[in-house]
Amino acid sequence: MQLPMKILFDCIRHPQKGDRMNNDRYFFVRWSLPLMAGRRPTEEEKTVDRAPYPTPESRTPVAMWPREIPISGKPEDMATGIGADFEWLRSADLSRLFLYAKPRTIFQKKQVAGLESAIPDLESVFVGRGRHRIQETVPDAIGEGLRGWIAGFVQRPSV
Repeated sequence: MQLPMKILFDCIRHPQKGDRMNNDRYFFVRWSLPLMAGRRPTEEEKTVDRAPYPTPESRTPVAMWPREIPISGKPEDMATGIGADFEWLRSADLSRLFLYAKPRTIFQKKQVAGLESAIPDLESVFVGRGRHRIQETVPDAIGEGLRGWIAGFVQRPSV
């Protein structure tokens, strides 16, 4: 994870600072979601994003999500669970599609290459420029990536 993101997540994950950012300042939904879109959302889109979280109490799940993302092996239970999921992906007999955009927030170029070599039958598709919520900025490229991947199944002979 890039240093600015790590600093931000450290603040969000801190019990007191994170609660103030989430509950009082409505940080994640009001500020972070629009920034992650990679484009300027309309007022209507922002209203839809904010609708489920009108009160500090309703924002509790929003505060929990960044606290559950494993960073440097913490929290341990989530790191263990994600590690188990990764091992399943490596061993499962199925095709996989990984869509990614640039700039990369979580997976850097070297990590994408590592995934490709570690996970059998993984097809990686670059969908263009986008932020964390690539469905907001490159929906057509995502559709094209899916279409091409699915077409590969139609063209493959059955075993």
